[in-house]
Amino acid sequence: MNGLTDRKETDNREMATQNNDHENSSQSGRKKNGILLNLILAVCVLVFLGCGCYLGVYFFTSRQAESAFTEIKLKVEQDNCTEETGKPVYTTVQERKVYKKYASVYEENTDFVGWLYIYGTRIDYPVMYTPENEEYYIHRNFQGDYSAAGTLFAAANCSPTGKVSDNVIIYGHNMKAGTMFHDLLKYEDEDFYKEHQTIIFDTLDGPGTYTVIAAFYTKAYPEGDTEHYNIYDFADAGSKEKFDDYVSRVKANTPYTIEETASYGDKLLTLSTCAYHTEDGRFVVVAKKIGNNSRLQ
Repeated sequence: MNGLTDRKETDNREMATQNNDHENSSQSGRKKNGILLNLILAVCVLVFLGCGCYLGVYFFTSRQAESAFTEIKLKVEQDNCTEETGKPVYTTVQERKVYKKYASVYEENTDFVGWLYIYGTRIDYPVMYTPENEEYYIHRNFQGDYSAAGTLFAAANCSPTGKVSDNVIIYGHNMKAGTMFHDLLKYEDEDFYKEHQTIIFDTLDGPGTYTVIAAFYTKAYPEGDTEHYNIYDFADAGSKEKFDDYVSRVKANTPYTIEETASYGDKLLTLSTCAYHTEDGRFVVVAKKIGNNSRLQ
């Protein structure tokens, strides 16, 4: 009898020990899970704060960049830039004949080559040209200091003034803050195109008005790629066939019908920015010159 009682007591102690071990193990597991959840929560909070700080800095610097461009805009002449006949007035800056409207801007930075403006958008910026270093202004402001937004710049293989290329290509960032060339992507919509067909691109040579003939998504292909047609190679046609080929390609890529087209001898303007529909995606708007009227005359 005593032996049976002893075995029961032993069994009870073992069961109690097992229960305690199980309870301790459960408590340990819950503690570990709690620590893990706290770590995950802490990481999430840090990521959230980091993203918030990044966005705050991003939009703050974007506002700073826009303020700087506004100051440059104030240097643009508003009066006495055209004769009674409507012809532009010129002046001389550093031994160069310059359209009077932009003389002060050019005097501040001789990399300045023109001003681009699209009605009803935020696109209203100076354009720079450094053929010896095409992307110099990709992350620099008008003064040449670092800026994430950069400044609009013309491609090295084209000539925006003097003996103007058949096609002038201008690049700009697609900024999340809605600045620079962000509004170009709105041309994906046909109704937007219909209300914003006109583009103003004044240069040091004088005022210029353009009308949109194409707008589409595309891709930037690596240099030396021979399998794909690279629209960025087209600056001077050299022949009617090459000009017509470029025009037909950009119009074919446009997702809606634009009746306006271009003929050999017309001057074209190609605006390009980043798009994210594919790797190295781009969005492009092509326009042809139709007159010499400036919005600021």
